[in-house]
Amino acid sequence: MNKITTLALVFTCLVMVGCAGNPQKPVALSQDFYSSGDKTVGVYVDELPVADTHFFGAHCLLCYGAAAIANSSLTSHIQGLSTDDLIGVDESIAKLVSKKGIATNIINAPVDFEELKKFTTQEENFAKQDYRPLRESLGVDKLVVIDFNIVGAHRSYSGYIPTSDPVGAVIGKAYTVDLATNKYILYEEIDVKVSTSGEWDEPPSFPGITNAYYQAIEIAKEKVTALFK
Repeated sequence: MNKITTLALVFTCLVMVGCAGNPQKPVALSQDFYSSGDKTVGVYVDELPVADTHFFGAHCLLCYGAAAIANSSLTSHIQGLSTDDLIGVDESIAKLVSKKGIATNIINAPVDFEELKKFTTQEENFAKQDYRPLRESLGVDKLVVIDFNIVGAHRSYSGYIPTSDPVGAVIGKAYTVDLATNKYILYEEIDVKVSTSGEWDEPPSFPGITNAYYQAIEIAKEKVTALFK
């Protein structure tokens, strides 16, 4: 895929995000989550993204292209960083839930949520896709999903102009669906950004932003697991 095509796809995604509907509001973990001892909770971490740089506010195609070129050395470095430290967050959650006397099952096989049908209701805090068929296919009653969609470096722009230094970033969401009703019994956005201490523009190893990146990963893991304590 050439650079022009790649940038066009990125720009399309930015437009689609901007046109998205009302976001789901946070939902604190339901009080009855730990009260149903005869239910099995599945824990699933969606496929981890590759570490990368992300430029928010560079809305036009040319703006995003200019930002990508200006930060190319940083991007090359970030793309070489590991996301392995995020592996195991499902085991941490499963351990916390198990200590409360609830049977847990870590889901290792990939789950394609795009195949789920739409779910329509006028009530709040219901998933927009129908998760209920997963109750039988996965053999669980409630499903915890951890979805990290951005891992890497985040830099804000206003058109062509950077308005912030790059920061380490982990962005995504954690949610739990009752597979009998399709209702969220937990929904929380994960948005962790860690600034560098001192100078960030130090190629080729970028120690400041690298340290911020790994700090962001640790903070994100702590935030996710804390939801189930």
